[in-house]
Amino acid sequence: MWPLREIIISGKGKQMSDVMERPRAAIRSRVDENTPEPVRLLDYGLSEATNAEGVEEIIAQGFLNIDGILGLKVGHYQREVLHPISQGNRKNSIENAVSKGVRLPNITLGMRGCDTRQVGEDLLLKNDVYIIDGLQRISAIKNVAERDPDKAASLLIGAEVRFDTTQASETELFHILNIRRTPMSP
Repeated sequence: MWPLREIIISGKGKQMSDVMERPRAAIRSRVDENTPEPVRLLDYGLSEATNAEGVEEIIAQGFLNIDGILGLKVGHYQREVLHPISQGNRKNSIENAVSKGVRLPNITLGMRGCDTRQVGEDLLLKNDVYIIDGLQRISAIKNVAERDPDKAASLLIGAEVRFDTTQASETELFHILNIRRTPMSP
Protein backbone atom coordinates (compact mmCIF):
# COMPACT_ATOMS: atom_id res chain seq x y z
CA MET A 1 0.00 0.00 0.00
CA TRP A 2 1.30 3.46 -0.85
CA PRO A 3 0.71 6.70 1.08
CA LEU A 4 -2.27 8.53 -0.41
CA ARG A 5 -0.42 11.86 -0.54
CA GLU A 6 2.07 10.31 -2.97
CA ILE A 7 -0.54 9.02 -5.41
CA ILE A 8 -0.03 10.42 -8.88
CA ILE A 9 -2.91 10.30 -11.33
CA SER A 10 -2.17 9.22 -14.92
CA GLY A 11 1.52 10.02 -14.56
CA LYS A 12 0.84 13.69 -15.30
CA GLY A 13 1.98 14.97 -11.92
CA LYS A 14 -1.51 15.70 -10.63
CA GLN A 15 -2.17 14.50 -7.12
CA MET A 16 -5.50 13.52 -5.66
CA SER A 17 -6.98 16.30 -3.58
CA ASP A 18 -5.35 16.71 -0.18
CA VAL A 19 -8.65 15.70 1.39
CA MET A 20 -7.68 12.13 0.54
CA GLU A 21 -5.03 12.34 3.28
CA ARG A 22 -7.43 13.28 6.08
CA PRO A 23 -9.32 10.70 8.13
CA ARG A 24 -12.62 9.81 6.52
CA ALA A 25 -14.69 10.85 9.54
CA ALA A 26 -13.21 14.37 9.48
CA ILE A 27 -14.38 15.20 5.96
CA ARG A 28 -17.62 17.11 5.42
CA SER A 29 -19.22 17.88 2.07
CA ARG A 30 -20.00 21.44 1.03
CA VAL A 31 -21.67 21.61 -2.36
CA ASP A 32 -22.34 25.04 -3.86
CA GLU A 33 -26.05 25.49 -4.58
CA ASN A 34 -25.30 26.76 -8.10
CA THR A 35 -23.34 23.70 -9.19
CA PRO A 36 -24.78 20.28 -10.01
CA GLU A 37 -24.58 17.65 -7.31
CA PRO A 38 -21.35 15.65 -7.71
CA VAL A 39 -21.54 11.95 -8.52
CA ARG A 40 -21.15 10.00 -5.27
CA LEU A 41 -19.14 6.78 -5.41
CA LEU A 42 -20.41 4.73 -2.46
CA ASP A 43 -18.19 2.57 -0.25
CA TYR A 44 -15.17 3.19 -2.44
CA GLY A 45 -11.64 1.86 -2.46
CA LEU A 46 -8.53 2.71 -4.45
CA SER A 47 -6.37 0.42 -6.55
CA GLU A 48 -3.46 0.87 -8.91
CA ALA A 49 -3.38 -0.24 -12.55
CA THR A 50 -1.35 0.32 -15.70
CA ASN A 51 -3.11 2.34 -18.41
CA ALA A 52 -2.87 1.87 -22.21
CA GLU A 53 0.32 3.98 -22.33
CA GLY A 54 1.99 1.77 -19.69
CA VAL A 55 1.68 4.44 -16.97
CA GLU A 56 0.57 3.51 -13.46
CA GLU A 57 -2.70 5.17 -12.47
CA ILE A 58 -5.06 5.12 -9.53
CA ILE A 59 -8.56 3.76 -10.04
CA ALA A 60 -11.45 4.21 -7.60
CA GLN A 61 -13.92 1.36 -7.28
CA GLY A 62 -17.27 1.47 -5.53
CA PHE A 63 -21.00 1.59 -6.18
CA LEU A 64 -23.46 4.06 -7.71
CA ASN A 65 -27.06 4.47 -6.63
CA ILE A 66 -29.74 6.01 -8.83
CA ASP A 67 -28.70 9.56 -7.86
CA GLY A 68 -25.13 8.87 -8.99
CA ILE A 69 -26.36 7.19 -12.16
CA LEU A 70 -28.46 10.23 -13.08
CA GLY A 71 -25.35 12.44 -12.82
CA LEU A 72 -23.39 10.53 -15.47
CA LYS A 73 -22.70 11.95 -18.92
CA VAL A 74 -22.50 10.16 -22.26
CA GLY A 75 -19.62 10.83 -24.67
CA HIS A 76 -20.03 10.99 -28.44
CA TYR A 77 -18.00 7.79 -28.81
CA GLN A 78 -20.82 5.77 -27.25
CA ARG A 79 -23.14 3.62 -29.30
CA GLU A 80 -26.84 4.38 -29.24
CA VAL A 81 -29.03 3.09 -26.44
CA LEU A 82 -30.90 -0.04 -27.50
CA HIS A 83 -34.64 0.20 -27.94
CA PRO A 84 -36.63 -2.51 -26.14
CA ILE A 85 -37.46 -4.38 -29.35
CA SER A 86 -33.97 -4.28 -30.90
CA GLN A 87 -31.32 -7.00 -30.74
CA GLY A 88 -33.76 -9.76 -29.86
CA ASN A 89 -34.95 -7.99 -26.73
CA ARG A 90 -31.42 -7.89 -25.25
CA LYS A 91 -32.28 -4.63 -23.50
CA ASN A 92 -35.43 -6.19 -22.06
CA SER A 93 -33.34 -9.04 -20.66
CA ILE A 94 -31.02 -6.57 -18.90
CA GLU A 95 -34.04 -4.71 -17.50
CA ASN A 96 -35.58 -8.01 -16.36
CA ALA A 97 -32.34 -8.89 -14.59
CA VAL A 98 -32.30 -5.48 -12.86
CA SER A 99 -35.94 -5.91 -11.81
CA LYS A 100 -35.10 -9.30 -10.28
CA GLY A 101 -32.17 -7.85 -8.32
CA VAL A 102 -29.42 -9.54 -10.35
CA ARG A 103 -26.08 -7.79 -9.84
CA LEU A 104 -24.84 -6.56 -13.20
CA PRO A 105 -21.16 -6.38 -14.13
CA ASN A 106 -19.34 -3.19 -13.10
CA ILE A 107 -19.32 -0.19 -15.40
CA THR A 108 -16.24 1.84 -16.35
CA LEU A 109 -16.31 5.62 -15.94
CA GLY A 110 -13.94 8.45 -16.76
CA MET A 111 -13.78 11.64 -14.71
CA ARG A 112 -12.43 14.63 -16.61
CA GLY A 113 -10.33 15.95 -13.77
CA CYS A 114 -9.25 14.84 -10.30
CA ASP A 115 -11.38 17.02 -8.02
CA THR A 116 -12.75 14.77 -5.30
CA ARG A 117 -13.93 15.00 -1.75
CA GLN A 118 -14.15 12.18 0.73
CA VAL A 119 -17.37 11.97 2.76
CA GLY A 120 -17.42 9.08 5.19
CA GLU A 121 -16.93 5.92 3.17
CA ASP A 122 -17.92 7.66 -0.07
CA LEU A 123 -16.05 9.70 -2.66
CA LEU A 124 -17.65 12.74 -4.31
CA LEU A 125 -16.56 13.05 -7.95
CA LYS A 126 -16.73 16.79 -8.54
CA ASN A 127 -15.74 16.92 -12.23
CA ASP A 128 -17.85 15.64 -15.14
CA VAL A 129 -18.07 11.83 -15.14
CA TYR A 130 -18.58 9.98 -18.44
CA ILE A 131 -19.73 6.42 -19.11
CA ILE A 132 -16.93 4.61 -20.95
CA ASP A 133 -18.39 1.10 -20.71
CA GLY A 134 -21.87 0.22 -19.47
CA LEU A 135 -24.33 2.52 -21.24
CA GLN A 136 -26.86 -0.28 -21.86
CA ARG A 137 -26.72 -1.34 -18.19
CA ILE A 138 -27.16 2.26 -17.03
CA SER A 139 -30.06 2.75 -19.44
CA ALA A 140 -31.74 -0.41 -18.14
CA ILE A 141 -31.37 0.72 -14.51
CA LYS A 142 -32.82 4.15 -15.35
CA ASN A 143 -35.80 2.52 -17.10
CA VAL A 144 -36.50 0.20 -14.16
CA ALA A 145 -36.24 3.14 -11.73
CA GLU A 146 -38.63 5.17 -13.88
CA ARG A 147 -41.21 2.37 -13.99
CA ASP A 148 -40.85 1.48 -10.30
CA PRO A 149 -39.83 4.52 -8.19
CA ASP A 150 -40.07 2.44 -4.97
CA LYS A 151 -37.42 0.06 -6.32
CA ALA A 152 -35.17 2.95 -7.45
CA ALA A 153 -33.72 3.48 -3.96
CA SER A 154 -32.38 -0.08 -3.84
CA LEU A 155 -30.72 -0.10 -7.28
CA LEU A 156 -26.90 -0.18 -7.20
CA ILE A 157 -24.23 -0.93 -9.77
CA GLY A 158 -20.51 -1.40 -9.30
CA ALA A 159 -18.29 1.20 -10.92
CA GLU A 160 -14.63 1.66 -11.74
CA VAL A 161 -13.56 5.30 -12.11
CA ARG A 162 -10.51 6.48 -14.06
CA PHE A 163 -9.29 9.96 -13.16
CA ASP A 164 -8.15 12.87 -15.36
CA THR A 165 -9.50 11.35 -18.55
CA THR A 166 -10.01 13.16 -21.83
CA GLN A 167 -12.41 12.52 -24.67
CA ALA A 168 -9.52 10.89 -26.56
CA SER A 169 -8.47 8.59 -23.68
CA GLU A 170 -12.10 7.60 -23.03
CA THR A 171 -12.63 6.83 -26.73
CA GLU A 172 -9.49 4.68 -26.79
CA LEU A 173 -10.53 2.75 -23.66
CA PHE A 174 -14.07 2.35 -25.05
CA HIS A 175 -12.66 0.71 -28.18
CA ILE A 176 -10.28 -1.50 -26.18
CA LEU A 177 -13.10 -2.71 -23.91
CA ASN A 178 -15.55 -3.27 -26.77
CA ILE A 179 -13.38 -4.72 -29.54
CA ARG A 180 -14.77 -8.26 -29.09
CA ARG A 181 -18.29 -7.38 -28.02
CA THR A 182 -21.41 -7.97 -30.06
CA PRO A 183 -22.22 -5.01 -32.32
CA MET A 184 -25.20 -3.01 -31.08
CA SER A 185 -26.56 -1.94 -34.45
CA PRO A 186 -27.26 -4.02 -37.59
